[in-house]
Amino acid sequence: MVVEEFATILRKERSSDLISFLRSLDKQGKKELAAGLKPLQKEYLEYRQVSSLIGHSSFKQKASPAQVNILHAAAFVCCNRKEYQKIDGFSHFLNNPLVPDILSWYCPDWFSDVINDLTKQNWLPWNFRYNTAMEFVDKGYLQPTDELLARLIPQIIFELDKDHKQRFVRENVERWPITLSHHIWLIFQFETDIHLSDRYSHFGDSKKDVKHWLETLKHYTALGVIDRERLLQESLLATGRNFNKTLSGWFVELFEFLEPTVQELISLQSQLIITLSSQHSKAVNAALNGMKVIVESPEFNVSGLLENTPVLLSSETKSVVTATLTLLEKLLRKHPDQREAITVSVCHAFIHNDENIQNKAAKLLLKYHDASRQSVNDELGRYADSMLMSAKKTLAAFLIEAAPIPDDIVPGAATQPAEAVALPALSSLDELVFLASQAFDNNDPLHIDLLPAALVNLQDQVTGAELHKFEPALQRAYATVMNDWTSTMGYLDHLLATFFIDVTRLWIEWFPAEGASLQKIHDAFKKKDEENKAKWSWYKSRILALLPWRVESGDTIYLIHKAILVVAYEKLKKGRRQPILSTPTHACGYVDPLIVVQRLLQYRAADVLPDGHDFQIAIARIASFHRDEALTEARRVLTGETLNLLEFLLNDAARPIPPFHTPYLWFMAGIAKSPRQHYPEFKDFSYAQLPSSVYTGEVPWRSFVENYKVKKYDYGKKRYEDEPAERNVLRLTLDPVQSPGVTVTAEDKGFFSKLTRLVTPGKKDPPEETRILYQFISFKAKYLSAEHNDVQRFIYLMPSNPNPILTLVTARALEYSKFWSETDKKMVTKTLEALVDLTLVYNEVTYLFIATCMVSSDKTVRSFAAELWIKGVAARDLDSTQIGRIIGMHLSGEYAPMKRFTDLISENLLKVSGAHNKALELLFTTMIEYLPDEPPVGTKRYLDLYAELLALNKSTLTSEPAGKRLKAWSSSASLKKLISSLV
Repeated sequence: MVVEEFATILRKERSSDLISFLRSLDKQGKKELAAGLKPLQKEYLEYRQVSSLIGHSSFKQKASPAQVNILHAAAFVCCNRKEYQKIDGFSHFLNNPLVPDILSWYCPDWFSDVINDLTKQNWLPWNFRYNTAMEFVDKGYLQPTDELLARLIPQIIFELDKDHKQRFVRENVERWPITLSHHIWLIFQFETDIHLSDRYSHFGDSKKDVKHWLETLKHYTALGVIDRERLLQESLLATGRNFNKTLSGWFVELFEFLEPTVQELISLQSQLIITLSSQHSKAVNAALNGMKVIVESPEFNVSGLLENTPVLLSSETKSVVTATLTLLEKLLRKHPDQREAITVSVCHAFIHNDENIQNKAAKLLLKYHDASRQSVNDELGRYADSMLMSAKKTLAAFLIEAAPIPDDIVPGAATQPAEAVALPALSSLDELVFLASQAFDNNDPLHIDLLPAALVNLQDQVTGAELHKFEPALQRAYATVMNDWTSTMGYLDHLLATFFIDVTRLWIEWFPAEGASLQKIHDAFKKKDEENKAKWSWYKSRILALLPWRVESGDTIYLIHKAILVVAYEKLKKGRRQPILSTPTHACGYVDPLIVVQRLLQYRAADVLPDGHDFQIAIARIASFHRDEALTEARRVLTGETLNLLEFLLNDAARPIPPFHTPYLWFMAGIAKSPRQHYPEFKDFSYAQLPSSVYTGEVPWRSFVENYKVKKYDYGKKRYEDEPAERNVLRLTLDPVQSPGVTVTAEDKGFFSKLTRLVTPGKKDPPEETRILYQFISFKAKYLSAEHNDVQRFIYLMPSNPNPILTLVTARALEYSKFWSETDKKMVTKTLEALVDLTLVYNEVTYLFIATCMVSSDKTVRSFAAELWIKGVAARDLDSTQIGRIIGMHLSGEYAPMKRFTDLISENLLKVSGAHNKALELLFTTMIEYLPDEPPVGTKRYLDLYAELLALNKSTLTSEPAGKRLKAWSSSASLKKLISSLV
């Protein structure tokens, strides 16, 4: 009866009758209504898709605004907190016009807790203001937490006019005396958005640049209402409370806005010293600036500063380091009795590879250090390796000459190459179950190869009695295809999960009784998929079969992994035990050639041909070790074309020997052997007509400033208009087969279906119709999405020749000097991570990718690129002059600023080893040859580093083109003296 009466009020929107109805309910009536609200809430509040007469779709609630308020008000009175928040998850009761009338006679016991818990979310309801909260407090409804009050305070001095313009009303802080006496101090204890109060508001009655809160606090300080000393203290202490950078900067601004006097600064020394430990450089600089004012005072806390100098002088912010050295210089003059402790502190500055910093520190030591102070000499000795040559020259009298860095000391040179790290073999069902349970989470880029291989190799151990062990793996596979994408998930994870789901269907078909538990999982997810499809017109079924699986962009690179999964599926379906030929045996996707021979022997014994695409991948993954042993074994057990193919692939001196019944395998072997070499024996293959860039990745490129037009909204004309703009770009000229967005032509459709069928070409098919793997490499999507989570797995398909993939990554993700999107940055980072463990064969695109990453806008990307350079120099197979040439061309084309490069050298590459210093000198010299006649911004720092390298290597400039370029730069007054010392 209660529910029916309420339903009538709701249906007829009789808000005026609701309050009397709710007040009449006893405890049992409230309980009955609470139970009846759930179906009403579902009917009225759930969003459903509706279609208009012209076919447009939208999502709407059945409820009108009045009905929403009625439902929420009823739930407010009748439900407990948990039930209420299921109905009103966004705290609509705060602006429900019915709630104030209810609160006068009923306030739920959870009311205060719900409001206080608003602070647990990142935002507060825009219409819940400090005044509202204080009115609730006055009436006894709310016991506010300090954090809630702190979050509400920034709104106090602003009111919203009818025209949505903010009005500054400073006097609002006076309405409740407790606001200025107690609540105002809470903004220093909790993170708020007070620093944004002026940024995003439009004021109709004041100038835009007025700092409203700063003015307000200063005003009431001047009146004596706010304690000035405490305000200064709290503004400093707030910078060390782990607030975000912008908010911390606002408190620094407040401190400076109050203009503390000398005496006030002296009394604030303990707070200034605490501020030196702030994680934000703006706060540290403010504290140092305050100390500069009082450093000459007899009351200055010298020991407090010295205790913090190790951290200050190791700061990455140059202004912090130089300001600290300036303070130490003043202390050295003022306190001769403490010079030993101060000069020891100065030594910490030599941690920086910055000539200006080191020279300043060296001059201080030269002037104030007494050589008899052994503690200072010992401290200098600790930094001898990091000292630049100019500083060493200044301090020669205090230093013991250190041995030069030997060329053969190469950090990481003894590290075992990735291709020599063997993967553990799976031999038991339990190992297979464990692998299947984690294979869809992208924990290891090789799981997509290892799982299908293990399923084939261990298929005899998968019996009906063991099927229940795969329930968690099947649940995980369905969760992968049905749920939203996680940050680490790629399209290949979706593909692998689809494959595994199809495999379990085979098991259920073979063992229907024992597979009943797996069937229940299939049925449950299929039902959920069908319900979603019936509910939402935009929803596409997410449970697909393996054969029709494809990515929306049509990228054919995904067909390579799909090929292996279809091969595995067919083997399981037909009970074939021959192993997958291309399954990696070692890290990064490498396959031991001896194992390949052993696998081929199993195919020969069964009189079965290996799949052509599987064989191609095995060739692309062949490792550099065990080749002699593999050839010996192949000659013993194999014959015919297969033996000839392996002879050619594994023997550097061997030439191709016809007949060529499988030309795609021979051509792949030629690429694996030497991508740049052309074999006359292959001239009649259709693949010989392909652009060499398909398998080398080498294409024309240039970096330059591009003029383009951007659309901007003209508020006066009330329309978008084109506006000229410039951007720094790197443009690669891709061949048509590599270009993103290429449409599949009619003649290509057979090629896709042929891959789907995955059969070795029949007798009636011309052998050339089988495409080589490199023809599948493409990134066609207009915008990258999840490809960055797949790129390592693409690279590990061809670990000895990833250059064609690097070409596409460079073209798509490094086109602009600053990353276009976070996805582009992830794409480059993941690619670099994959390359670090590979033994690379360098060509133009390899150098282009590494060099471009070395001047990237992202520090992590630059660091990865530096690691690749260090590794390449250590292995003595990277040509640093090529890196220097490309970086020089980038800087000439204004693709990147010089500072990115000089910062990388200082932080990552200087003094790695003697060999690296010499390689770095070559890089610098070549780079100068390609820089423009007008020195780029930051050239002085660059030449300082170059001079340091020449001094370290005890060499001189010998390049004539570089010398001419330096002479052209000598017309710059700031560079003239430095250049004269170089040439």
